Amino acid sequence: MKQPILIAQELRKAFGDNEAVRGISFSVMRGEIFSLLGPNGAGKTTTINMLSCLIEPTGGTAEIAGHASAVTLVYSGDFTPEGGPTASGSGSGSTPSLAASLRW
Repeated sequence: MKQPILIAQELRKAFGDNEAVRGISFSVMRGEIFSLLGPNGAGKTTTINMLSCLIEPTGGTAEIAGHASAVTLVYSGDFTPEGGPTASGSGSGSTPSLAASLRW
């Protein structure tokens, strides 16, 4: 039986009072071709950015290849992609640490 390679449950993202993604849930099976369809402003890019660790979700969970989402790994540590500001605000991010932490 095939197992999902990606599971998103109730992913949410708000920018101030604007809720860009409102609790989206879906799964993608290994080998499936998957796309997000919707009108401009529907939250497609925001969803991909959350799954790609480019932005932190407001809520929800994601699992990739049976592991906690990379989103959780990135935002629970003191590093961000491209050496940007960290959760502590120190700005001493480390791309090598990020890459090592995201290996499944």
